[in-house]
Amino acid sequence: MKTKNIDAMIREALDEEDLDYFDFEEPSIPEKVTSLFQGRGRWLNVMAFILVFVLFLVSVYCGIRFFESDDVATMLRWGSVAGLCWFATGFLKLWTWMEMERFAVVREIKRLELQVANLAARLRNDSRQA
Repeated sequence: MKTKNIDAMIREALDEEDLDYFDFEEPSIPEKVTSLFQGRGRWLNVMAFILVFVLFLVSVYCGIRFFESDDVATMLRWGSVAGLCWFATGFLKLWTWMEMERFAVVREIKRLELQVANLAARLRNDSRQA
């Protein structure tokens, strides 16, 4: 017995109208990034992107000052600030990536809700006709 792909099994179970909702391409990475700047939380994402840029510039400046330093104490200070900026930049990038994935999950849930609503409407129509 052949094992079937779950997507193929779902396609077989759907009718032509429902296949339109099922067959769509996943947005590309640039499309996902631009989706961060739409909706109610766009100001927060704009602030995060600005903060990432500023933290990156600060970390570059601190890195340059680190290599220009002569004594160990000064090197530790500049290196610590650069490390903290790199850590914060990484954290903010991870947060924006999770936001993009959250939007993808919400989009899939909405598609599922639409499928359930279509099924409920079809079941209501069938019960009225019977």
